Amino acid sequence: MKDMHLLPELTPKMDETFMRLLEETIQGTLPLYFAAVPLRLCVPFDLDYRPDRHPIGKQAIQSEFARGVTGTLSPMIVYPRGAWFVVSDNYISLFAALLGNPEFVPCWVMGKPDEEYARDIQGPLDVNEVPKALGASQDEPQKQKREPSHAEAFLDRLSQVRRLRSERKQQSESQDQQKPTPGGTKSPN
Repeated sequence: MKDMHLLPELTPKMDETFMRLLEETIQGTLPLYFAAVPLRLCVPFDLDYRPDRHPIGKQAIQSEFARGVTGTLSPMIVYPRGAWFVVSDNYISLFAALLGNPEFVPCWVMGKPDEEYARDIQGPLDVNEVPKALGASQDEPQKQKREPSHAEAFLDRLSQVRRLRSERKQQSESQDQQKPTPGGTKSPN
């Protein structure tokens, strides 16, 4: 299940807002809060992403649901947008929560949540504790192999996207320099 996002049908659309907010939160420029958020206000960023329609996704959802029943459900990482809390990373947790249909779900909220919508708001979390809370702590021993956390995986994906964009921009600029000028000669290098 750890490689589930390598399958195209199990890869949600990338949420640039989530990526930016996650980076700001880990860098300490955006506060992180813990809150009980009404499940009915948690909305997926990618409305077309349906891991429940794939056997591997279904298995992951059932596994997460079982963890939730035993009380070990991991908090979802969300950001507020009006009255809504956008889920861009924890789709499996969201679908598992929908199976159990609790009134509230535990969430790490990037940015201050509105007290009108969330309950039991705690924070902001100390900036030194943020990476650990989001699973991106560098303090963990590297001896044991483990799956990357959601935050680590998304930061890694962000880094890859930025590198690819930079490479494409360089290629485009290089191609622009090679285009013939109106007089029929190539642009100078």
